[in-house]
Amino acid sequence: MSRTATRRALVTTAAALGATALLGACSFSASVGTPDYAGSDLATDVTSTLQAQYPESTFDGISCEDTPTVEEGETTACHGVVDGADMDFTVNWKDSEGTFAIDAVAA
Repeated sequence: MSRTATRRALVTTAAALGATALLGACSFSASVGTPDYAGSDLATDVTSTLQAQYPESTFDGISCEDTPTVEEGETTACHGVVDGADMDFTVNWKDSEGTFAIDAVAA
C-alpha cells in the first residue's frame, strides 16, 4: 500500500531552483502519517516532494533505506540523481507520524 497520501511540502530554507541549489543546504518538509516506511515508499514520497518543489528539475533513481520505526530525531539515507548529478539525501524525521524534512548534498 502506498504511503503517499496527504503530502504537504514546505521549503524550510531559501535556495535557487535547479540542481545547483540542491547541492547546497536545502530542506523540505512533508507529512505522510505513517509509523514506519519501506524504502521504496519513502523514495516515492521523497521524489514527489522534490518534484513539487522543483518542477523544472529531473529526479532519477532515488532509493532510500527501509525505516522500521519512524521517530523524531531519527534519519534515513537516500540517494539519487538530480539533473544528472549524484545526490545524497538525508530524511530527518520530525515526529513519529511521518513528518520529515529532506536535506540534499552532492554525492
